[in-house]
Amino acid sequence: MDVPTGVAQFPAEPQRVPRPWVEQRFTDLRYWSEPKVGGHFASMEQPETFVDEVRAFFRLVRPASRRDPAGGRPDPVEPRVD
Repeated sequence: MDVPTGVAQFPAEPQRVPRPWVEQRFTDLRYWSEPKVGGHFASMEQPETFVDEVRAFFRLVRPASRRDPAGGRPDPVEPRVD
């Protein structure tokens, strides 16, 4: 698959996927991380770590034109009116 991909391999995850396997199937692997804590329900077990991982990936794929140079937050999106 040629889509921007990010992986966070939490240590207590019952099924861990080898990085070479991921790289073969996801040709645009942009983020790989192995946090020290968390498992299958990482968003409930370690919410801060989970959010940090998601944010780190999206910082890599978010268009630069949407970033606010002062604070790193995206510019507000104008609502579409048809």
